[in-house]
Amino acid sequence: MWNAIDLHMHTSVGVTRDGKSDTVNFSYLKFVQVLSEYELKLLSVTNHNIIDFSNFLVLNYLSDILGSTMLLGVEFDTVFADKEDQPLHLVAISEKEFEDNFEMSNNINIETQNKKNNIGEVIYSAEELMSLVRNHNLVMIPHGSKSRGIFEDPSEENIKSALKIVREGFIRVFDSPSNWKLSQIKSFMTEENYADNIDDFGGVLFSDVRDWDQYSSKNRNFYMNAEPSFKGLIHSLSNPVHRFSTKDHINKNNHYISRIEIKKREEESTSPLELTENCINLDRGFNCIIGRSGSGKSLLLEIIKQSLTESTKSSYDVISDYEFSFYNESDEKLDKSNINIGFGEKIYDKIIQANMSSDNEEMYSIVRYIMPDFVSKRNFQAVNEVFEKNVNLYIDTKKKYSDNSKKIIEEINKLNGNELKLRDLEDISTFQISLPDPFKLTYTQEQLNNFAKYSEHFESLNTILNIYKDNKKINIKNKLDETNKLFKTVYQEITELHKFETYEIRKYDLVKKCINDVNGISSTNALSKSTLINSMSSTLDSIVSSFIEHKIDEFNLLSMDVSYNLQGSHQETLINKNNQILVVEKVKEEDIKLVSERENKLFKTYGHKTKLNEKKYDLTSNKDTKNLLNKYIKLDIMRDSFKINDLFDVEVEIFFDQNNIKNLNPGDIAKTYLEVYFDNNIINSNNSVILFDQLENDVDKDFISTTIKEQINKTKGKVQFIVVTHDPIIAVNADPTNYIEAIKNDKNIEYRNFRPESYVQNELITIANTVDGSRNVIKNRYEIYKGDRQHEN
Repeated sequence: MWNAIDLHMHTSVGVTRDGKSDTVNFSYLKFVQVLSEYELKLLSVTNHNIIDFSNFLVLNYLSDILGSTMLLGVEFDTVFADKEDQPLHLVAISEKEFEDNFEMSNNINIETQNKKNNIGEVIYSAEELMSLVRNHNLVMIPHGSKSRGIFEDPSEENIKSALKIVREGFIRVFDSPSNWKLSQIKSFMTEENYADNIDDFGGVLFSDVRDWDQYSSKNRNFYMNAEPSFKGLIHSLSNPVHRFSTKDHINKNNHYISRIEIKKREEESTSPLELTENCINLDRGFNCIIGRSGSGKSLLLEIIKQSLTESTKSSYDVISDYEFSFYNESDEKLDKSNINIGFGEKIYDKIIQANMSSDNEEMYSIVRYIMPDFVSKRNFQAVNEVFEKNVNLYIDTKKKYSDNSKKIIEEINKLNGNELKLRDLEDISTFQISLPDPFKLTYTQEQLNNFAKYSEHFESLNTILNIYKDNKKINIKNKLDETNKLFKTVYQEITELHKFETYEIRKYDLVKKCINDVNGISSTNALSKSTLINSMSSTLDSIVSSFIEHKIDEFNLLSMDVSYNLQGSHQETLINKNNQILVVEKVKEEDIKLVSERENKLFKTYGHKTKLNEKKYDLTSNKDTKNLLNKYIKLDIMRDSFKINDLFDVEVEIFFDQNNIKNLNPGDIAKTYLEVYFDNNIINSNNSVILFDQLENDVDKDFISTTIKEQINKTKGKVQFIVVTHDPIIAVNADPTNYIEAIKNDKNIEYRNFRPESYVQNELITIANTVDGSRNVIKNRYEIYKGDRQHEN
């Protein structure tokens, strides 16, 4: 609920430092026009050193009509205590209490008139300002030097830089104004560093308008995320960086749950529990669900989950008795298809467990929380596949080499036998003519058949092209037709070549047959001699071909590197905004360099161990690897296609900014994990709503106060954050913008939402009475100067 505010406006002629009157161009009509045009919801009139109470009453009346809140204020002239020549302007804004406002106005006007008449200048001392703080409910805002003006177009960095010192800049006493705290405020006005930087602070917030015709150039488009009231202002000042912003720098989440309507179904109830029919409003930012133990806090998260996600059936039977309607900020009904809801993980116990454990699976589970796409052993799986491929290639080549050797020996023996037979037929005459080398087909019939399938591919491409609707379709169609014609021409050419070669081969075979027939007519011996001569020629060709292939296989066996990068590591890096996380997987060196032939992590030796010994092999050595494989092949261990075992034992190491997490304490580890988890899985995810149930579990208060609170602040403006909590730091100091209280009376559960700065009732008491230990946390949040407890320091 962001509201436009302007807490520094001039509406009446005031009294300046030198006792003169300043110039103000104002009318009530212009005031109404400004409120209507800029939709200002919280305002303060702050004239110089006087309070025109009649003017304030009219402004207050007009503001009420227009749905805005007007606060009474005044701008004081003062000086830094130790630098009387350096002027300081302080704007004081008071609570909206008529009697107190009237009394304060009279006192200030009388004091200003006395200063003007008796001294000739109007300068309020630190003691006088402290007296006002003691007697009235005020916020004071340092304004800075008029000479340096204001930022015309402040950047987000300017705004945040200014707001970071708001807790010192807005002077406020929230409980009993002890002398110690008043002295702290006084000492603030003596700090040299603050005096030097006061302009940067005071100049970015409000308009300081004097000429209401020029309001458009003075308006700062400054907004507050709270109810537009003095109480809302006080609440926002306790977390200024996230509660104030210029309009352009407000992050908006456009897909969130704006309200939930609960209505009972007409069917008979299935649960003894009942829910009160009502409407729950939610804020686009941080929503905190609080309540006593067993009051139905987690049930509300389950209702959202069941209604807007693909969640499995809930264990809460009462959900089926009611109809839940969800609406967005545009009052449109939400369903599962138009909203993304994520669920926060409780990872702290897992983080600690992983850090204390040597189990790789524990480490992997944590890695996957912050690197969801991480695949364990991915690099080694690639090594695995290459290793299997090379080993199988080695086995196949070895077998082929052996078979080829036998074939060559058989062919040589056959050739020698035929040569002896020819010697016996040496005197037999045969009819011989010189023939050219036999024809060999350029393309086999199978290749020709495969090529003929080109037309089917072009038909498929044309079918696919019909899907395309762009203007390039015609060009692609023309290219396809042109290419199809080329394929058709080529197919005709190779078909004609195949016919010619087939014809030539038939002629060659016919001539050979005729020669053999002639020799057969001449004599049986002549036919045998002719047949032997022809067969020896083909046998010699086969020997030469086999020998060439044999030498190629022999070369492959010598050069094959089956160890292929087995010794190495796999790294995956996630670079976050503030951290670099490195995951390293390593193979144990002994798993590669000291591989026992009898039993190891790579080869399946079961059933063969009696034939093996404990000899060790270094698989980074090509020679050792082949020796081991040769032995396995010889013993027929590798007779089937080789499949590697589950590779190696991989050791996992995780580094945060080059520091091994084994050397870090669990708190530092959890902090880094949480930051990365929030950045990747919550803030930068596709989810617009995040549900978290007791994210404070298993961690100490210091971790909640620093790390968790910081991460919650990062979600604001990014996602709608809905959290069930028992922890006072999350419920108070993490600054929820909306609370949902779960109340259980007997068997009835009721949900009501409220804002902590509400004027309807003191909701801080609600929080203090509902969340364990929250009373002191609330006090600490609202005490800027920590209170009397630290007086001794």
